[in-house]
Amino acid sequence: MPSSLVAFKDALYFSNRDGEHGLELWRYSLATGAAPQLVADLAPGVRDSNPSGFAVLGEQLIFSTDNDVGGGLWTYDGSHDPAQLVSAHVRSILLTSPQTILFTGSDASHPSALWRYDGAGVPTLVADLDVGPFSLTIVNGSLHMVGDGSLWALSLDGRAQKVMADSGASLSGVGALYVAADGVAYFSGSDDVYHKVLWRYAGTGPAHLITDAQTTYSQFAFVDGVLYFVGVDRVHGAEPWLFDGTSARLLADLASGQHCECTPMDPGPCF
Repeated sequence: MPSSLVAFKDALYFSNRDGEHGLELWRYSLATGAAPQLVADLAPGVRDSNPSGFAVLGEQLIFSTDNDVGGGLWTYDGSHDPAQLVSAHVRSILLTSPQTILFTGSDASHPSALWRYDGAGVPTLVADLDVGPFSLTIVNGSLHMVGDGSLWALSLDGRAQKVMADSGASLSGVGALYVAADGVAYFSGSDDVYHKVLWRYAGTGPAHLITDAQTTYSQFAFVDGVLYFVGVDRVHGAEPWLFDGTSARLLADLASGQHCECTPMDPGPCF
Protein backbone atom coordinates (compact mmCIF):
# COMPACT_ATOMS: atom_id res chain seq x y z
CA MET A 1 0.00 0.00 0.00
CA PRO A 2 1.56 3.37 -1.03
CA SER A 3 2.28 5.82 1.80
CA SER A 4 4.15 9.08 2.56
CA LEU A 5 3.18 10.73 -0.74
CA VAL A 6 5.10 13.85 -1.84
CA ALA A 7 5.21 15.86 -5.10
CA PHE A 8 8.65 16.63 -6.57
CA LYS A 9 9.65 17.69 -10.12
CA ASP A 10 6.45 16.69 -11.97
CA ALA A 11 6.26 13.35 -10.20
CA LEU A 12 4.81 11.76 -7.09
CA TYR A 13 7.17 9.89 -4.78
CA PHE A 14 6.03 7.44 -2.16
CA SER A 15 6.87 4.34 -0.13
CA ASN A 16 5.62 1.07 -1.58
CA ARG A 17 6.34 -2.65 -1.70
CA ASP A 18 5.62 -5.26 -4.37
CA GLY A 19 6.19 -8.98 -4.61
CA GLU A 20 9.90 -8.64 -5.36
CA HIS A 21 10.97 -5.74 -3.12
CA GLY A 22 10.36 -4.60 0.42
CA LEU A 23 9.13 -1.14 1.38
CA GLU A 24 11.14 1.16 -0.92
CA LEU A 25 11.09 4.49 -2.79
CA TRP A 26 8.78 4.60 -5.85
CA ARG A 27 7.94 7.25 -8.45
CA TYR A 28 4.90 8.06 -10.59
CA SER A 29 5.42 10.53 -13.45
CA LEU A 30 2.68 13.17 -13.67
CA ALA A 31 4.00 14.20 -17.09
CA THR A 32 3.81 10.82 -18.84
CA GLY A 33 1.30 8.91 -16.73
CA ALA A 34 3.42 5.79 -17.13
CA ALA A 35 3.16 2.98 -14.58
CA PRO A 36 4.86 3.65 -11.22
CA GLN A 37 8.52 2.67 -11.09
CA LEU A 38 10.90 1.64 -8.36
CA VAL A 39 13.46 4.42 -7.82
CA ALA A 40 15.89 2.69 -5.49
CA ASP A 41 16.08 -0.70 -3.78
CA LEU A 42 18.03 0.58 -0.78
CA ALA A 43 17.59 -2.62 1.22
CA PRO A 44 18.06 -5.23 -1.55
CA GLY A 45 15.53 -8.00 -1.94
CA VAL A 46 12.44 -8.31 0.19
CA ARG A 47 13.89 -6.37 3.13
CA ASP A 48 12.38 -2.94 3.93
CA SER A 49 14.36 0.30 3.87
CA ASN A 50 11.22 2.08 5.17
CA PRO A 51 11.64 5.47 3.42
CA SER A 52 9.77 8.23 5.27
CA GLY A 53 9.98 11.87 6.29
CA PHE A 54 9.85 13.04 2.65
CA ALA A 55 10.67 16.72 2.14
CA VAL A 56 11.73 18.95 -0.74
CA LEU A 57 14.91 20.93 -0.07
CA GLY A 58 15.73 23.15 -3.04
CA GLU A 59 16.27 20.84 -6.03
CA GLN A 60 16.48 17.71 -3.91
CA LEU A 61 14.09 15.20 -2.43
CA ILE A 62 15.13 14.36 1.14
CA PHE A 63 14.00 11.32 3.08
CA SER A 64 15.12 8.98 5.83
CA THR A 65 15.34 5.20 5.97
CA ASP A 66 15.18 2.76 8.84
CA ASN A 67 15.97 -0.95 8.64
CA ASP A 68 17.81 -3.73 10.43
CA VAL A 69 21.21 -2.36 9.41
CA GLY A 70 20.56 1.20 10.58
CA GLY A 71 18.89 4.37 9.37
CA GLY A 72 20.09 7.02 6.98
CA LEU A 73 19.38 10.45 5.51
CA TRP A 74 19.14 10.35 1.71
CA THR A 75 18.90 12.84 -1.14
CA TYR A 76 17.56 12.27 -4.67
CA ASP A 77 17.72 14.78 -7.52
CA GLY A 78 14.92 13.35 -9.64
CA SER A 79 17.21 11.88 -12.30
CA HIS A 80 17.86 8.22 -13.02
CA ASP A 81 20.95 8.27 -10.80
CA PRO A 82 20.67 6.35 -7.51
CA ALA A 83 19.66 8.15 -4.33
CA GLN A 84 22.70 9.39 -2.40
CA LEU A 85 23.33 8.67 1.28
CA VAL A 86 24.00 11.91 3.19
CA SER A 87 24.31 10.61 6.73
CA ALA A 88 23.99 7.25 8.44
CA HIS A 89 22.41 6.51 11.84
CA VAL A 90 19.49 8.92 11.47
CA ARG A 91 16.66 8.41 13.93
CA SER A 92 14.00 10.75 12.58
CA ILE A 93 13.46 13.98 10.64
CA LEU A 94 11.95 16.51 13.03
CA LEU A 95 11.49 19.63 10.91
CA THR A 96 11.72 20.67 7.29
CA SER A 97 11.78 24.15 5.80
CA PRO A 98 12.63 25.32 2.27
CA GLN A 99 16.26 25.82 3.39
CA THR A 100 16.94 23.36 6.22
CA ILE A 101 16.29 19.86 7.53
CA LEU A 102 16.54 19.18 11.28
CA PHE A 103 16.92 15.58 12.36
CA THR A 104 18.04 13.44 15.28
CA GLY A 105 20.90 11.00 14.83
CA SER A 106 24.35 9.95 15.90
CA ASP A 107 27.92 9.46 14.76
CA ALA A 108 31.07 8.01 16.32
CA SER A 109 31.55 11.07 18.55
CA HIS A 110 27.93 11.98 19.30
CA PRO A 111 25.68 9.10 20.41
CA SER A 112 22.59 11.34 20.53
CA ALA A 113 22.40 14.72 18.83
CA LEU A 114 20.36 17.20 16.83
CA TRP A 115 21.69 17.88 13.31
CA ARG A 116 21.04 20.36 10.48
CA TYR A 117 21.35 19.66 6.76
CA ASP A 118 21.18 22.55 4.28
CA GLY A 119 21.25 20.56 1.03
CA ALA A 120 25.02 20.47 0.42
CA GLY A 121 28.05 18.91 2.04
CA VAL A 122 27.60 17.07 5.30
CA PRO A 123 25.12 17.72 8.13
CA THR A 124 26.09 20.21 10.84
CA LEU A 125 25.87 19.45 14.55
CA VAL A 126 23.31 21.70 16.28
CA ALA A 127 23.22 20.31 19.81
CA ASP A 128 24.94 17.36 21.48
CA LEU A 129 22.36 15.73 23.74
CA ASP A 130 22.69 13.01 26.36
CA VAL A 131 19.01 12.21 25.87
CA GLY A 132 17.59 12.57 22.38
CA PRO A 133 15.11 15.39 21.79
CA PHE A 134 11.61 14.12 22.41
CA SER A 135 9.31 16.98 21.47
CA LEU A 136 9.09 20.04 19.23
CA THR A 137 6.62 22.73 20.20
CA ILE A 138 5.58 26.16 18.94
CA VAL A 139 5.57 28.76 21.72
CA ASN A 140 4.16 32.14 20.68
CA GLY A 141 5.13 31.53 17.05
CA SER A 142 8.69 30.33 17.79
CA LEU A 143 9.99 26.77 17.54
CA HIS A 144 11.24 25.11 20.72
CA MET A 145 12.54 21.69 21.64
CA VAL A 146 12.65 19.74 24.87
CA GLY A 147 15.74 17.52 24.97
CA ASP A 148 18.57 16.50 27.27
CA GLY A 149 16.36 17.63 30.16
CA SER A 150 16.51 21.22 28.91
CA LEU A 151 14.34 23.62 26.93
CA TRP A 152 15.90 24.87 23.69
CA ALA A 153 14.88 27.73 21.39
CA LEU A 154 15.45 26.83 17.73
CA SER A 155 15.86 29.19 14.80
CA LEU A 156 14.77 28.17 11.30
CA ASP A 157 18.42 27.90 10.28
CA GLY A 158 18.78 25.12 12.83
CA ARG A 159 20.62 26.95 15.60
CA ALA A 160 19.76 25.99 19.18
CA GLN A 161 20.02 28.05 22.37
CA LYS A 162 19.16 26.92 25.89
CA VAL A 163 16.36 28.73 27.69
CA MET A 164 17.53 29.73 31.19
CA ALA A 165 15.66 30.38 34.43
CA ASP A 166 14.91 33.97 35.40
CA SER A 167 17.54 33.61 38.14
CA GLY A 168 20.17 32.98 35.46
CA ALA A 169 20.52 29.32 36.44
CA SER A 170 20.26 26.41 34.02
CA LEU A 171 17.04 24.42 33.86
CA SER A 172 17.06 20.64 34.14
CA GLY A 173 14.53 17.82 34.21
CA VAL A 174 12.19 19.77 31.94
CA GLY A 175 9.02 17.84 31.17
CA ALA A 176 6.73 18.10 28.17
CA LEU A 177 5.50 21.63 27.51
CA TYR A 178 1.85 22.51 28.03
CA VAL A 179 1.08 25.38 25.64
CA ALA A 180 -2.03 27.25 26.72
CA ALA A 181 -4.51 29.08 24.51
CA ASP A 182 -2.61 32.34 25.04
CA GLY A 183 0.50 30.79 23.44
CA VAL A 184 2.46 30.67 26.70
CA ALA A 185 4.16 27.40 27.72
CA TYR A 186 4.02 25.88 31.19
CA PHE A 187 6.19 23.03 32.35
CA SER A 188 7.67 21.21 35.32
CA GLY A 189 11.42 21.55 35.77
CA SER A 190 14.26 22.21 38.20
CA ASP A 191 16.96 24.80 38.72
CA ASP A 192 19.80 24.97 41.25
CA VAL A 193 17.36 25.78 44.08
CA TYR A 194 14.02 24.10 43.42
CA HIS A 195 13.16 20.54 42.36
CA LYS A 196 10.28 19.84 39.91
CA VAL A 197 8.50 23.17 40.21
CA LEU A 198 6.23 25.01 37.80
CA TRP A 199 7.60 27.47 35.23
CA ARG A 200 6.09 29.89 32.73
CA TYR A 201 7.76 30.69 29.40
CA ALA A 202 6.44 33.21 26.86
CA GLY A 203 8.67 32.23 23.92
CA THR A 204 11.50 34.75 24.45
CA GLY A 205 13.81 35.59 27.33
CA PRO A 206 14.05 33.42 30.46
CA ALA A 207 11.49 31.09 32.03
CA HIS A 208 9.81 32.45 35.16
CA LEU A 209 9.14 30.53 38.36
CA ILE A 210 5.41 30.41 39.18
CA THR A 211 5.44 28.49 42.43
CA ASP A 212 7.85 26.36 44.43
CA ALA A 213 5.16 23.70 44.87
CA GLN A 214 6.43 20.54 43.25
CA THR A 215 4.30 19.68 40.22
CA THR A 216 3.47 16.47 38.41
CA TYR A 217 4.03 16.21 34.68
CA SER A 218 1.30 17.09 32.17
CA GLN A 219 -1.45 17.71 34.72
CA PHE A 220 -2.51 21.08 33.29
CA ALA A 221 -5.70 22.72 32.05
CA PHE A 222 -6.23 26.30 30.86
CA VAL A 223 -9.74 27.81 31.22
CA ASP A 224 -10.73 31.47 30.76
CA GLY A 225 -7.19 32.73 31.27
CA VAL A 226 -6.54 30.64 34.38
CA LEU A 227 -4.09 27.72 34.54
CA TYR A 228 -5.14 24.76 36.70
CA PHE A 229 -2.58 22.16 37.70
CA VAL A 230 -1.68 19.51 40.28
CA GLY A 231 0.82 20.88 42.75
CA VAL A 232 2.58 19.29 45.70
CA ASP A 233 3.87 20.98 48.80
CA ARG A 234 4.87 19.88 52.29
CA VAL A 235 1.66 21.09 53.93
CA HIS A 236 -1.02 19.81 51.55
CA GLY A 237 0.50 16.97 49.54
CA ALA A 238 -0.83 16.58 45.98
CA GLU A 239 -3.77 18.91 45.39
CA PRO A 240 -5.34 21.07 42.64
CA TRP A 241 -3.86 24.55 42.27
CA LEU A 242 -4.46 27.52 39.99
CA PHE A 243 -2.38 30.31 38.51
CA ASP A 244 -4.30 33.46 37.52
CA GLY A 245 -1.43 35.15 35.69
CA THR A 246 -0.18 36.91 38.81
CA SER A 247 0.15 34.35 41.57
CA ALA A 248 -0.45 30.68 42.26
CA ARG A 249 -2.63 29.38 45.06
CA LEU A 250 -4.22 26.21 46.36
CA LEU A 251 -7.66 25.58 44.82
CA ALA A 252 -8.84 22.97 47.31
CA ASP A 253 -7.42 20.67 49.99
CA LEU A 254 -9.24 17.53 48.83
CA ALA A 255 -7.25 15.07 50.92
CA SER A 256 -7.00 17.05 54.13
CA GLY A 257 -4.64 15.41 56.56
CA GLN A 258 -2.83 13.31 53.96
CA HIS A 259 0.34 15.31 53.83
CA CYS A 260 3.80 14.63 52.47
CA GLU A 261 6.88 15.24 54.58
CA CYS A 262 8.94 16.64 51.71
CA THR A 263 10.37 19.97 50.62
CA PRO A 264 11.36 21.37 47.21
CA MET A 265 15.01 20.91 48.19
CA ASP A 266 14.42 17.39 49.63
CA PRO A 267 11.83 15.61 47.46
CA GLY A 268 12.02 12.43 49.50
CA PRO A 269 10.22 9.17 48.63
CA CYS A 270 6.92 10.87 47.72
CA PHE A 271 8.27 11.82 44.29
